[in-house]
Amino acid sequence: MEEKRVAYLVMDDMGDYTTDFHLSFEPMAALGWNAVTVPWRSEPAWNAFDAVYICTPWDYPKHPAEFTRVLEDIDGSDAVLLNDLSIVRWNLDKSYLQDIAIARRVFAHIDPLPVYGRGDWVRGPDGRFLLMELELIEPSLYLRTDPGAAARFARAFDERFEELAGK
Repeated sequence: MEEKRVAYLVMDDMGDYTTDFHLSFEPMAALGWNAVTVPWRSEPAWNAFDAVYICTPWDYPKHPAEFTRVLEDIDGSDAVLLNDLSIVRWNLDKSYLQDIAIARRVFAHIDPLPVYGRGDWVRGPDGRFLLMELELIEPSLYLRTDPGAAARFARAFDERFEELAGK
């Protein structure tokens, strides 16, 4: 099996953030992936990667235009960007949070479906769950909270890559 390369986009300095993306490295390797962290501002040769995973570039809200340009560069390269740039653009604009009914309709029609994501919820005054944020760009996936989570992430990532790469 030929090894595939994936860049995990991260911040230059993770500081005191708690991350667990490293837990996916072993399951990714078992599926033939060499996963490396790449700071999103480092300007590597994106064509050197088969895929780019928007992992933990948690400082992007301070530089949204620059971040978007980097993602556009990646999208224009040979690398497959996960999640898809159209999903990322939609998720960057948090206006979907203004109306939960709209958010439900939009999420039901997202195409292509994201390979990963996380929803943050809170109970409303009537006890129903209300969406606070739908994180499709760079969520912490809490891989450390379930022994099988990293392997499930790796399988989902690999399956989506194969689908998008046309293999």
